[in-house]
Amino acid sequence: MPKRPVFFLINTSTVSDELIRLAKLLPAHDIQPTFYFTFAHWTVDRDIERCRAEGIGVMADESPDPAAMFPRLTWLREFLAKRPSWPLQPFLSGFLSETISLRLSLARATRFFARTGAQLLIFAVDVVGYASAAYVKAAHQRGMKALIVSNIMSNGLDVAEFYYRHPMFHVVGALGRIITTVFPKWVVSHRGTRLTRVQPHRIVAMEVLGLAPRRPWQFNSSRADVITMESPAMADYMAAAGMGRQQMRIVGSTADDVLAEILANRDRRREELCRSLGLPTDRPIILTALPPDFLYVEGGRPECDFRDYESLVEFWIKSLCSVEGYNVIISMHPSAKAAEMRALERHGARISTLTTPELVPLCDIFVAAISSTIRWAIACGIPVVNYDVYRYRYNDDFAKVEGVLTVEEQGDFLSILSRLAHDKEFYRNVQAKQRADARHWGFLDGTCSGRMLALVQELLPPLAEADRFSPFKPPEIRRRPHGPGPVRAVLTASAQRLTATMRRLRELGGSGVTEIQRYVRENKSVVKSFVMRVVHLLRRVIGIPQLEALLRSQLDANAAITATRAELGAAISTTLGELDATLGEIRKYAKSFEAYIGFMDERHRVLAALSLPMLASNAVSQKDVRHFCSLLTPFDVDGFKKTRLGNLHDGGYICIDDLAFVSQVISCGVSNDVTFDLACAALGKPVMQFDNTVEGPPTPHPKFTFRKQAIDALGKIPNSVKLWDIVDQVGDRSRIDLLLKIDIDGDEWASFANFPAEQLKRFRQIACEFHWSSRLSDREYFSLCLRAISNIHQAFFPVHMHANNFVNFSNVMGVPIPEVYEVTFVNRDLYRPSTRQKGAPTEIDNPNNPEKPDLVLTSPFNIACGPESTSIPGER
Repeated sequence: MPKRPVFFLINTSTVSDELIRLAKLLPAHDIQPTFYFTFAHWTVDRDIERCRAEGIGVMADESPDPAAMFPRLTWLREFLAKRPSWPLQPFLSGFLSETISLRLSLARATRFFARTGAQLLIFAVDVVGYASAAYVKAAHQRGMKALIVSNIMSNGLDVAEFYYRHPMFHVVGALGRIITTVFPKWVVSHRGTRLTRVQPHRIVAMEVLGLAPRRPWQFNSSRADVITMESPAMADYMAAAGMGRQQMRIVGSTADDVLAEILANRDRRREELCRSLGLPTDRPIILTALPPDFLYVEGGRPECDFRDYESLVEFWIKSLCSVEGYNVIISMHPSAKAAEMRALERHGARISTLTTPELVPLCDIFVAAISSTIRWAIACGIPVVNYDVYRYRYNDDFAKVEGVLTVEEQGDFLSILSRLAHDKEFYRNVQAKQRADARHWGFLDGTCSGRMLALVQELLPPLAEADRFSPFKPPEIRRRPHGPGPVRAVLTASAQRLTATMRRLRELGGSGVTEIQRYVRENKSVVKSFVMRVVHLLRRVIGIPQLEALLRSQLDANAAITATRAELGAAISTTLGELDATLGEIRKYAKSFEAYIGFMDERHRVLAALSLPMLASNAVSQKDVRHFCSLLTPFDVDGFKKTRLGNLHDGGYICIDDLAFVSQVISCGVSNDVTFDLACAALGKPVMQFDNTVEGPPTPHPKFTFRKQAIDALGKIPNSVKLWDIVDQVGDRSRIDLLLKIDIDGDEWASFANFPAEQLKRFRQIACEFHWSSRLSDREYFSLCLRAISNIHQAFFPVHMHANNFVNFSNVMGVPIPEVYEVTFVNRDLYRPSTRQKGAPTEIDNPNNPEKPDLVLTSPFNIACGPESTSIPGER
């Protein structure tokens, strides 16, 4: 199988490590990465060598001639450059330069994608000063998706604080005020000063070219399809900063796997590190990430105690080396040269060339300055001294993490270092607090690389469409392989008749044949609008894109007709009659298609009821479907048995018999059966019920609280509520004491796909009925469902699965999946899986419809049907 090309865009040296680690995983899975570095820096040569050593391709930089590509813009820019006295000359020249630069980036991206045959764009940092927006736009124009592998936590306050002392970013002058009034999202007010994210000429250029982000002051606020989050903490932080959760995917990072591997071999790796640096092997380690130089600008930073960077670093290192009994190791910034910093070793510290993720797990105290690297120390449970030496005071970054000790005075810095190093009780308390927050800040289960790989595979186009991305090959129209046979045959025959009719018109027609010209002219709008409607239906249901191209070309009212009136006299009535008959047939069958699509959208059970073959989409592979099913493999639970709550048949659910610590039950979907809710109420549990289709529960109970509201994650249903908002309103947010039962006819997918991790983890158990498996062959719907199950899987594992026999199996890419099925999940923090569930149905199950036999599940859900399996799902 040929490898599938993926294009990596590197905008800055700080992100190359993470992306190279990800790229190294891909070739073994038939994916070929190609890197392109957009910047000039000494680190580029180093990273290019690393890429080539791993067999990763690197695109050579291109410097196309702007004058050749955009002669008018270039001429106009040069014309303005010769007239510096014009009032708007600086703005117009800047606007033209930015426009040319951005259009060059767009053209460069288009050429690179065509040359490599790229099928996915991956990059790590998207800010308005980079050209990444042009690459995202070029990717979307090509039909590719864009993935941001995020490793930055920023709400824009750091940029605003830095810009505060740069007058070029202040809103001044009439032109600046006009532009920021027209485009207000580019402006923030900070410390009483209105600031623009970039200069006005770039604002206008990005807006004109359609490259402006939604929230310019937020990092990674582009129109990328997916943005990875390293941890729930990062997701919560970025959501609070304004990023939409629908773009986020919490999967961890390859750096997390580096941390996990180092921690697993910590003692040996510590000894090797100390020996390599000539340090005693029996001492604890203070690791420091030096702050960047923010004093280079004119005037420095008045809030800082130091006037130059050299004196700052001197104090920093001398303070660390004054702590007795500790080795001090310096982790270099990726853009710094170790040779230039060797002088710092005169105080006793040592500089390591290992990456920060390789060093953090080996230390006992981590010292940094408002750095994103602090999150790695938190994930490892290592106490942190956050020395805010510049007094930026970004207190919201780690304010809630008690294991991060933030100071800004020199005396406090020395004091807290000494206390952590020599007060063992204080150190243990800080370490315990850090470890309590660790799981929220990183996934050290060693499986993040696998999740990253699965995400890349998910975002790649289906194999059946891969040919349209071939290098230097124009998109090829392809027929979908399956569809409703009889209807396809009729429509194909109609298309063939229409082709023959139009061919005869072209052969016999003449410029003087006013009858045909009048017919086409008078019926143009009616025919064309109808045909476009039919084409839309065809593309959605069975996909005959050739028909679209045919009709578009043949129904042009200005088509040249070359024949004489005499030659057409005998044929005109027959020809036009055939045309009318053909269009009449298409009208007739269009109604059938419209009704068919309506049924699909309204109630997908009709597929099973009508015994129609499932429309196999080329967007989802069988491998994708089997992977989805594997996430639903149920396991028994160590130390606990299962119990049935509610009706013996439809309406009852299987849970783990551990309900004593449940303080609240949330029941979504009441309908005419509340036997599950009654069973919970009989145990003394209060039950909150939600259903907008009934006026109240059929059987009241003092423990019930009913709300006539729908559960709608997208907020499209009037008077609806989001499930996570309900969780926020209930009980103590720090406790895991909720039980969820949910049966909402398909809306469960969007709810779980968008469920914030922190609220989701408050459930001890989740009993859910999932719906409409027949839609899984649709790529968009499959992605939603996979995101939902993956989101649940991060904090839960399945313990029971049962098929609803009111409907049958759906054939999804050759994989039999129940159209409707029930799954129970339990919280990984509370329970441990043991062996795979033996058989489905089990002895505790009953058919939902007692008049029909139950549906048997084995493959593809890996349910044991023989001897018990001892394999355990990946723990976190």
